[in-house]
Amino acid sequence: MGIVLAELGAHARIVKDPALISPSGGVESLPVGLSPSTALTLPTLAAFLWGCLGEPARLRAERERSILENHPWTDPRQVLAEVNGQPITRGEYYQRVLRKFGTRTVLSGILKDELFQQEARRGGITVPPEEVEARSSEMMADEIARAGGEAELREIYRPEGLTLSDVRRDYARDLESHLLAGKVTRAMRSIDEAALRRHYNQTYSRTRYRVRHIAYVYPLRGMPPEELERLKTLAREKALRTVKRVREGADFAQTARQESEDQSRETGGDIGYVSEDTPMDPSMKNTVFRLEPGEVSEPVENNLYGAYHVVQVTEIVPHQSYAEAEERMRKELTEREPDLDEIREALNVLRARASIQVLDALLEEPLEAGRAGEE
Repeated sequence: MGIVLAELGAHARIVKDPALISPSGGVESLPVGLSPSTALTLPTLAAFLWGCLGEPARLRAERERSILENHPWTDPRQVLAEVNGQPITRGEYYQRVLRKFGTRTVLSGILKDELFQQEARRGGITVPPEEVEARSSEMMADEIARAGGEAELREIYRPEGLTLSDVRRDYARDLESHLLAGKVTRAMRSIDEAALRRHYNQTYSRTRYRVRHIAYVYPLRGMPPEELERLKTLAREKALRTVKRVREGADFAQTARQESEDQSRETGGDIGYVSEDTPMDPSMKNTVFRLEPGEVSEPVENNLYGAYHVVQVTEIVPHQSYAEAEERMRKELTEREPDLDEIREALNVLRARASIQVLDALLEEPLEAGRAGEE
């Protein structure tokens, strides 16, 4: 034994033992208040305190989660949770996961991940932990903004027994796989003359305006006229308040995440580039073309979809000739984030190259044509 307890209580002493001498022949560093005659190695002290105080709850939860994920064959009768006194065992947990998501679907996802991981190893492609952490932090910030604050989000997940750390961890796990697939897909791109020409026709062949907006919707039908008018007026009043706030310094993207009533709130109101041939309500498009970068519009009425929009142009990209834009286009095509269609195409290429055998006949369906790239 490395330690001998000579006395217990508030003034417990840890008596020096030969086993505590460091390999160099000296005594290990001492905690404050311990003399060389009572020296204790830090690992031993940690073990002693661990035994006395008990394993911290957070570390215990991490250890139990690791066992659950990495050793699924351990004691299927172990009770993981109870609902109104009804136990849910480890074995039932795994059965219900497969039933919920589908055995074939789970296997298809595993095969997809394995193909991308093998291609990444061949190409020396990795996802740094800092990148995963940064992206998961962005996603958590968006969730917190949508919920109205960290305390509010914590309350949303509390009934499910989840902490915000659990949510962040799940984001990180999903992100690592997604980011790796994206990097492999980018590495597989072929940027030839045809790809550059297509990109040019969609971009630099015309002047483009990078636009973001905050939308406040109102119904166009289905209610008495006076109620429709009341809700339309309410939407305009909210838009006017937002114009004032943003012009006084409120962050546009953050405000969009908190208030916009359409799907663009997920991207801070960003709707990409707008040009002459972009399908858009004429009143909104005319407003876009009049704005200078950074300028915020008055509320724009959109009776086509039923909304008032607060619009901001963040960038104006003028028309350029093909020769002028070629280098920039090549860089954009190389670095841009792949969409799901491109990732699916890359996965189909990897599947076609690979030799995949599923030894259980019941699980062969995920390999059939047309299922590649299932998310």
